[in-house]
Amino acid sequence: MKTLFDTATTFKKVRSAFQALRREGVNARMNFGCCQECALTLAPFFTSTVYFHQEDGRNFPGSGVLFIRFLSGDGDRNSTRALGDQVRIILKLQGLEVEWSGRPDQPVMVMA
Repeated sequence: MKTLFDTATTFKKVRSAFQALRREGVNARMNFGCCQECALTLAPFFTSTVYFHQEDGRNFPGSGVLFIRFLSGDGDRNSTRALGDQVRIILKLQGLEVEWSGRPDQPVMVMA
């Protein structure tokens, strides 16, 4: 399938954003191979986690949308919302187009 956007450049920017999140102490994982429930059990206890699924990575070239999911270490909605905002800002600083509802139960979306 031919894409109308450069997925390699987008993934490079997402990788840089995830590296920045790791420097901030966030467990940031690209192409994570399991669901949100699994992420809860595999994430270090009390560590905020940001990730996207392998399936999302595979679907991105065709859909033009990459869903970035996040969980706060303490499970508090306000903490989760703050983490989502941190993710949104760091992705935007990498020059990515980002959409997010501001709701802690909704993923941040990178738009191609």
